[in-house]
Amino acid sequence: MLHLCWVQVENKNTKNMAYDNIEIEIKLKLDDEQVVTVLSNIKSKAVLKAESQQKDSYFVPIDDNYLDEKFPYKWLSIRERGNDKILNFKHFYPEGAEKHSYGKEYEVKIDNIDNLVLIFEELKIKNIVTVEKNRVTYQYEDLYEITIDNVVGLGYFMEIEALKKIGTPEETKSTMIEFVKSLGVDNLNIDYRGYPFLLLNKN
Repeated sequence: MLHLCWVQVENKNTKNMAYDNIEIEIKLKLDDEQVVTVLSNIKSKAVLKAESQQKDSYFVPIDDNYLDEKFPYKWLSIRERGNDKILNFKHFYPEGAEKHSYGKEYEVKIDNIDNLVLIFEELKIKNIVTVEKNRVTYQYEDLYEITIDNVVGLGYFMEIEALKKIGTPEETKSTMIEFVKSLGVDNLNIDYRGYPFLLLNKN
């Protein structure tokens, strides 16, 4: 069992990190040894921004179940970030592909989750899974936001999101992979499905 001591930092940055609603990111599964290595190396490269407990509840329309796709490319969620409640929708491209180049992301702050859930029920939009995680966030210069997630039921993951374009989405991802390797992670266990799919598949 791996035990980590996190530094508590108040998270006051709730803005959407995607630029122009376009999101380019890489998500990797980390084993315990890789987590220790990343946390040791990242201190000299990036700035610690925040630690937070997060809860994401995922929903799908009954007549348009996103999970009917072999490789789901749409996700609708209610995000809880401390006092901030956010409605989030992601649409990844190319649709139906195992590996997505980029995604469009839209967020709207909400002030009453219970009423929104009731609206969803009236519209026949059902809750399918809830993801809970501890997230530690770093920033590398003006290029990347890096997060280390400890996801309940799944373990440790690292996400890197581009804060600016570096050529095409594929070229941007290539630079991100090189950055991951600079943190000491050579065996890249890249996840293309996402936390909700992994939890649903596990259960």
